[in-house]
Amino acid sequence: MEMFAVIGSGKAKPDAVFGGAFVIGPALWELLAKDAAFAKIGTPAKSVFPARGTMQVLEMRMYLEAADHDALLASRVFIGFARVVTEGKSRAANDAERSLFYALSPLEIAGRPLTVIDGEKIDVVVYVEDGKLGWIDASDAYNVTPAKP
Repeated sequence: MEMFAVIGSGKAKPDAVFGGAFVIGPALWELLAKDAAFAKIGTPAKSVFPARGTMQVLEMRMYLEAADHDALLASRVFIGFARVVTEGKSRAANDAERSLFYALSPLEIAGRPLTVIDGEKIDVVVYVEDGKLGWIDASDAYNVTPAKP
């Protein structure tokens, strides 16, 4: 949560936020990429996801280079997103959310924490590696989190 607060302040330093490759998963990418300027940042990537008896190919985005990290942290869309996230409450991911992460991501997280931030506007799954962001996605878009009252 502190990391999103720093990003939301517009004062985040890339080395403090990103340790290397950073991924915005498919559901969150679909939301954020509606902004044309934001959609130009990073490297296009795909995730193959089993759904409804077929394999769906989902678009997502990877940020691999320092220039990508700088652009993200300067983006009004990413800063605004971070501000929204700080309004939520963090908790450990449940089994369904962990399974979804495994289905979407090539990352190995066995025995490592996976956090979900439940917000009023969006629920976000967050994977942090060595104190740096590694993956974020809109977990509620996949219908694996409890329904909001």
